[in-house]
Formats: sequence, C-alpha cells, structure tokens
Amino acid sequence: MTNITKLPEGHYFVFGSNEAGRHGKGAALCAKRHFGAIYGQWGGEQGMSYAIATKEKSLRSLPLDKIAENVRIFLQHAINHPHKQFAVSRVGCGLAGYR
Repeated sequence: MTNITKLPEGHYFVFGSNEAGRHGKGAALCAKRHFGAIYGQWGGEQGMSYAIATKEKSLRSLPLDKIAENVRIFLQHAINHPHKQFAVSRVGCGLAGYR
C-alpha cells in the first residue's frame, strides 16, 4: 500500500477506523501521522481527515451493513460540505478484511 502523505488545501483523507479510535496501523496510522486524525476519536472529521468505522472497539470487523451505514453518514457529510474534496482510501479492504 502506498500511503498518501500530502493533499492540496481543502482536501481530506478518508480512512477506515475502529470504534476505539486506535489509529495504530494502515490508513488510520497514515491519517494520524499526516492528516490530523485524533487518537481515541473513531468517526467523522478530524483535522484534514474523515474516519469511517469498519471495526468494533474489540477490533473485530463490523458487519458490512454497519459499514454501509457509516459510509452513508460520510456521503451525507460530503453532500453537506460541497466545498471540500475527499480522497477516499479503500475503506474496509485492509485490516477489516473485506474486498
């Protein structure tokens, strides 16, 4: 996986998170290191990033219907903020284990 480390102003990095907000691996770690993701915050806008929960607090993968609900929440956020651009990682396809 090639990590993005910079985005133009007004762009936000969208990544999969766990419900504990432990951004310790994969795209979540990239978001914490480079885009202001907040350790302990599992969802929504954080700095220049946006977290979509794909795993439970216990780090088990969420069911696809729950991830889909979290994606719908993100899509509504994007619609409500048309001036922002979102670079979406392959949410749920890394540590969450989905294709």
